[in-house]
Amino acid sequence: MLIPVAKNVFKWKSNDPELGIEQVGHVLISSGNVAAIDPPMVPGLGDALKVLGKPVAVIMTNFSHIRGSSVLARVLGVDLYIPDLKGTERRKPEEEIRLHHLEKGLKYGPGSKLPVGLKSYNIRPETENNLPFLDEMVLHFEDMLIVGDSAWGSEGKLVLFPGHIMPDPDGSKKDAVKKSISKIVRETGARSLLSGHQDDLIGSLQDHV
Repeated sequence: MLIPVAKNVFKWKSNDPELGIEQVGHVLISSGNVAAIDPPMVPGLGDALKVLGKPVAVIMTNFSHIRGSSVLARVLGVDLYIPDLKGTERRKPEEEIRLHHLEKGLKYGPGSKLPVGLKSYNIRPETENNLPFLDEMVLHFEDMLIVGDSAWGSEGKLVLFPGHIMPDPDGSKKDAVKKSISKIVRETGARSLLSGHQDDLIGSLQDHV
């Protein structure tokens, strides 16, 4: 179930039966504590995480990645951290919180104190009309960035949202995402990218931004 990514990072995968896309969750370990990021819920996950250490948190990067977060937090008896986002025209955070019963989640944003030493950054790239089309938190853990939908690896290359997900004929959305992520990469010095979809990009992030 759990696939090693680094000495203190594991991932697991599950296929979304409705959308037909692969979902990827990550677990981070620091000083014996364990935090799960954007977790798809699969049988036996709670017990598997307890083997790695003491579960302390479940963390969502955006409201498209609710996945099994509430269930896993309840199974583990830990806090659920939800991103404090402004949202976009398509995603209204307060409506998502109401619909998915996330009212007890702890909101976090840039500057929040998070478990396992995580730091968070908000990316909210906009079109030329100043309309945000993506809103999520990027998490920084050691020399890695963890993202939800903004980027992913594929065959050793960095793919930026929207990739093949939605039209971007002039590449303006991709350029806006790259600008946002590049700023965080420079600030943090991160060398790897862990994503909620497809592949992780290990050790070569600096070469792509």
